Amino acid sequence: MTTHCVICDTRPECLSSFGETHSILTLPLGTRYIFSEVARSLRNIGVTDISIVPGFEPDVTYEGRLVAAAPECSISIVEPTHRGEFLHNGESSDTIIFADPRYWPVYGFDFSQILSTFQEQFVPSFSMHVDPHADDRVERIVTDASGNIKRIQRTFDKMRWSNADGTVVPCCVMSRESAQANARFPLQSMRQQLASRAIPIRDIPESAPCLDLCETSDLHRLSCSTATDPTRKDRQILVESRDHKGLRIAEGATVDRTARFIGDVIINADAHVGRQATVIGPTVVGRGAMIGRGSIVANAVVYDRAIVEPGSAIYHEVLVNRQIPMGEIDPDDMQVLPDREDDGVFSVVQGDAHETTRVERRRTMTLFAKRTIDIIASACGLVILSPVLLLTALLVRLTSPGPLFFIHHREGKDGKEFGCIKFRTMARDAHTRQRAMAEENESDGPQFVIARDPRVTPIGDFLRKTNLDELPQLLNVLLGQMSLVGPRPSPFRENQICGPWRRARLSVRPGITGLWQICRHDRDQGDFHQWIHYDLAYVREMSVWLDLKILGYTITSAGGKKNVPMEKVLPPKTTRRKHGNIDSIAAAV
Repeated sequence: MTTHCVICDTRPECLSSFGETHSILTLPLGTRYIFSEVARSLRNIGVTDISIVPGFEPDVTYEGRLVAAAPECSISIVEPTHRGEFLHNGESSDTIIFADPRYWPVYGFDFSQILSTFQEQFVPSFSMHVDPHADDRVERIVTDASGNIKRIQRTFDKMRWSNADGTVVPCCVMSRESAQANARFPLQSMRQQLASRAIPIRDIPESAPCLDLCETSDLHRLSCSTATDPTRKDRQILVESRDHKGLRIAEGATVDRTARFIGDVIINADAHVGRQATVIGPTVVGRGAMIGRGSIVANAVVYDRAIVEPGSAIYHEVLVNRQIPMGEIDPDDMQVLPDREDDGVFSVVQGDAHETTRVERRRTMTLFAKRTIDIIASACGLVILSPVLLLTALLVRLTSPGPLFFIHHREGKDGKEFGCIKFRTMARDAHTRQRAMAEENESDGPQFVIARDPRVTPIGDFLRKTNLDELPQLLNVLLGQMSLVGPRPSPFRENQICGPWRRARLSVRPGITGLWQICRHDRDQGDFHQWIHYDLAYVREMSVWLDLKILGYTITSAGGKKNVPMEKVLPPKTTRRKHGNIDSIAAAV
């Protein structure tokens, strides 16, 4: 049994140009192409056999561009007249992954989860994302008896995702036998076809929305995000300018020294930036593109071989204009100088950017050390604390009816959901009673907090005060779903209250304890603002030494029952950077 991938390709009308029409797979993405990113995700699960199904008549250069973008893969182009035949070549038990990169998950494709879900029951499985243009949020203002605003409550209708008309499907997995009779694009149509024939299917709701790359605004958002993502390892980016922090230049690019750069900017190979041009990030300048003398480019994407004419200005735009032959451009207007340092051009030194490499190496070492400590400590903790775990389990079982554990779906690293395990501390019907008690919520954020919650069992109150209810989370740590130290694990609903905060906190594993748990001090007034503050501070300053300090203060503060001043854990100079203040971020939420 083998695994094969079938990728649909389309041509977005919004990017049609006079010289060349791009398809989704050949669109630039940072220093790579869309297809390069999809192929990399497939290689991560061991899939290199790829068929491309274009929704148009490809030209003679189409296949060559795809092969160059992913040379490690075996690529075949399916002719429009043979789309119904290629799926019959192979065993009926083979696994087929269908992908439609027009609908791009904001965190990129990850085929491992949907493939493992399919392999559990061998039922056609569909990744379901909420329509990026649908408004699924409901907000209401909650006031007290005097009419003062207590909080703004935001809810998300997750049930919409089970409706095929209100969702997009970027990928699905099924057997070759199922695909032979039902393969069609878009993938929503394939899902509807299977459902109409009463064939069992499995929907996997994804918490992150999708971008529609046929929409200029979404394409702009995706392209600019690559310029600001510090985790991307684009080895074609060869130098970072010391004079302009955030500017990354590829080998072969020519940049006049009088050009000005602000923020995160990527200049791709063979691109040219002329004299006194101003480029404000996040901005991506494609291969062979030209930025004319005195022009202004701000928060934009300039595609391969596109021209920003001298003295012009583009802002918040995706530029794919007429490909102007070099002979039609006045060299004095463009001021593209030879790549020689004495002629006033940025010199491009071969090799990785040293500072970026050092930061990446330090972060990799930190994550490796954290994971090593997590494995050893959680394994030892489960063994040493086994008598306490057994006694606690016995007390929970004897004092109230219901399951022994409470398992709640939370978002882990990169937004992947997992079952967070705790000893049950509430009555069995606690969840159904929460809606009726909504007006008693004392939190100023999305979480539900009541000082004397009547749903808590007598033994549950003791377990919460002593934090014994969280001991089973050592198993989550051992499985790699959590860490000993990190942001508090939260469900999808709570994380959506602040998008930038969500992206930051989900870049690391959630923890049993963390900075917020030991430093929070406005518990009685609702402290969502502090939750954001401390989560962002931890992600920014994460280190093994910081983790050890937090673990130590967790013990001395009785699990956060006694407030620990922030200055004891993080010196003031590390909590405020010259490039941003996390207090202002929290205040803006």
